[in-house]
Amino acid sequence: MSLIGKATAGKGLRGKINGLETIRGYSAYEIALICGFEGTEEEWLASLKGEQGKPGYTPVRGVDYWTEADIAAIKSYVDSLASGTILPATIEG
Repeated sequence: MSLIGKATAGKGLRGKINGLETIRGYSAYEIALICGFEGTEEEWLASLKGEQGKPGYTPVRGVDYWTEADIAAIKSYVDSLASGTILPATIEG
């Protein structure tokens, strides 16, 4: 039987809220038990924590993202180039 079949085979907890019939779904721990986990809820929670991962990448302004002010300055510069107000820099070599 698939996980979905196992999880839906039980009766759950039935009740009524504002006249509507409700069924409480299984918790993640209960699903782990259905799938074969043997142990207490505390042991299951402890099993979820892995080793410390590598530090994440810190985005760099102007490379990975631009602020609204950056975008406005870039647009202004491009507009100035297009209108001839500012001449583009030349590379001497």
